[in-house]
Amino acid sequence: MAHQIMEIRKKLDEMAKVRDNLQLRELTDGTSRPENLRRPPTSSLVDESNVFGREEDRDEIIRFLSLPRGTCRSFPSSASGVSGRRPLAQIVYNDARVTNHFDLKMWVFVSCNYNVVRLTNSMVEAATKKKSDLTDLNMLQETLVEELRGKRFLLILDDVWNEVRANWDRTRLPLNAGRSGSKVVITTRIKRVAQIMGTVPPYHLKRLSKDACWTLFSRSAFAGGEFAGNHKLQAIGKEIVSKLDGIPLAAKTIGSMLFARPDEVDWQKILKSEFWELPTNENDILPPLKLSYQTLPSHLKQCFSYCSIFQKGYEFDKDKLVKIWMGQGFLEHQGTKQVEDTGAEYFDELLGRSLFQNSKDGYVMHDMIQALAQYVSADECFIARDCRLQGIPGKVRHLSLTSEDSLPISLEALFGFKSLRTLVTLYGFNSSVIQIPPDLFLHLKYLRVLDFSDSFLEELPETIGNLVHLRYLDLTATAIARLPESISKLYSLQTLRLRDCFSLKGLPEGITNLINLRHLEEDSRLISSVAGIGKLTCLQELPIFKIHQQIGHRISELKDMTEIRGSLCILNMENVADAEEARQARLSYKQHLQKLQLEWNAHSAGSFRDEDILECLQPHESLKELHIEGYNGGRFPSWVGDPVFSSYENVLALLQMQPPPTSGTTALPYSP
Repeated sequence: MAHQIMEIRKKLDEMAKVRDNLQLRELTDGTSRPENLRRPPTSSLVDESNVFGREEDRDEIIRFLSLPRGTCRSFPSSASGVSGRRPLAQIVYNDARVTNHFDLKMWVFVSCNYNVVRLTNSMVEAATKKKSDLTDLNMLQETLVEELRGKRFLLILDDVWNEVRANWDRTRLPLNAGRSGSKVVITTRIKRVAQIMGTVPPYHLKRLSKDACWTLFSRSAFAGGEFAGNHKLQAIGKEIVSKLDGIPLAAKTIGSMLFARPDEVDWQKILKSEFWELPTNENDILPPLKLSYQTLPSHLKQCFSYCSIFQKGYEFDKDKLVKIWMGQGFLEHQGTKQVEDTGAEYFDELLGRSLFQNSKDGYVMHDMIQALAQYVSADECFIARDCRLQGIPGKVRHLSLTSEDSLPISLEALFGFKSLRTLVTLYGFNSSVIQIPPDLFLHLKYLRVLDFSDSFLEELPETIGNLVHLRYLDLTATAIARLPESISKLYSLQTLRLRDCFSLKGLPEGITNLINLRHLEEDSRLISSVAGIGKLTCLQELPIFKIHQQIGHRISELKDMTEIRGSLCILNMENVADAEEARQARLSYKQHLQKLQLEWNAHSAGSFRDEDILECLQPHESLKELHIEGYNGGRFPSWVGDPVFSSYENVLALLQMQPPPTSGTTALPYSP
């Protein structure tokens, strides 16, 4: 079976190559794939050491900004097909000449969701350097007028997508209060935006010079940016750079791709690839970017193209994305390695190839890289903006939905998409009540990934139990009050995310039937009440375990839970019956555990029984932190000073004894 799958993947790659060479594109009804409107904000700060060859652009823009004419001049900077407009704007904004010329500087992130009130409020905050709680447009504009009156200001509006002239006309009214020589700089990829918002012709970024492009390429392709004397690679690299047409993103992406391939033959293959001869298509997908995708291994191709269901500017959480990939079966099993570790390696390789970029709280894809993902995902992946499904093929496999209003959302229109493997709700659903038809999951029976996170979802129908292929279910930050008992039939489920579900009071009794569950993510208040948790032998997170004397809550439940990692806090240790019961927890078998906390109730009476119990709770020697609280025994357990346990330099024993042992004390490997 594995061999057949590899053959199929190989044929698909060959077909994709032919499709690209022939420039074949899907036929649609004219509707483009809609995108979500929420993007992570930007700031004016920049690491100038990572920006190359923009001195001429910088000086030309600063010369314009220094011109005294006009009350308020709008200066659009566009870069369709050429990356680098934001770093250039950041460099200009922080240049000493600009700082000295203007009385006030404001950096405002705009993005797709152009809202006049929100944007004006952001301008007020940028001008005052204070948080503004105003929501009335008139009050906001009056406040902004007062802040700008008599001042020569610079306003940079970053990442503008608005193509409605009336919106800009309303926004710019208060800007006329500024002193003569005030300027507004607009960064955008869209020519229409530049035409609407500019009072002067737009400034188009120049291509990088060959020297600057080579510097950027070298930094990405060679360790430390140096070619280490390999003159053949240097010569081939310079020929490759000559084909990059001075595009910074292409230089970085192709350089990163070659970083892990120091073989001269590989570099020659890239240099002589027919992809250089392909024209740029109507979506600004550049041949070098197509080449960077074509050279990906097949297992990385499917992981990369899958990301097209997330809108431009979406901030990726690495851990979440890996679990989604796992749910789709994209991750190959490699011996004894955890599948999640394999997924993390896949992500890191895509990051190393510059297909992901670091952001403040996670990772993002450059707009052009996101466009590439959408281009290569063909008919399999789509985003339905405002839940409009027109033009989306009935055989689509991976679909995300966005919503722009607060009206109730019904999903009956999805009944016809019987091939769906992924259904994700994105931006806007936190204000729209989602109504799931009871029969929905009878139609979408092949779903593997279902994500309603951050939405106003109040109820799941019992028919969710029909999703026998479901691997990933995300209900994070929803309004759901209860989980249907039928969820216990999802025997293939690997990940269940329930964090910030404040209305959820408990878990179904049958939750322990989910024998393949690897991740149960919640706020530690629900899982501690589950009876028989020990049946979930694949579970990797168990932050809190409360011991009770009833069957299903005893410490022996931990016996076969050998996959637990991270931290584990065991409460109510006084309820452990005896040493034999403690031994059944088999803590020494939990090799992935990093931190262990054992807590006795402070009011429990000390006894020799506690000493015997603790003696039988020796953890695995790979443990890094050990906390023992409320223990009233008279001595440390012998394993604390055991050479096998204490010889590991990374072990930190934090023993908080009440009172501390006074007899038979064993020397500690470390005493804080």
